[in-house]
Amino acid sequence: MTWDSVKVKELRSRLGLTREDFAALVKVGGISVSPNTVYRWEAKYHTPSPYHQDALDRVAKQHQE
Repeated sequence: MTWDSVKVKELRSRLGLTREDFAALVKVGGISVSPNTVYRWEAKYHTPSPYHQDALDRVAKQHQE
């Protein structure tokens, strides 16, 4: 899936997580992203890199309803 600001925000909202808690789940190489990174994605300042897109796919898959 291609992750944009809307999809990132929808996933975080669906999971009912703060930016801090959501950031802790999005890991690349065992390192979590920062809450500020999540904010920048949601505010359309940046789009997730391919590595982060894969991490977001993993989070979404692990938390399917």
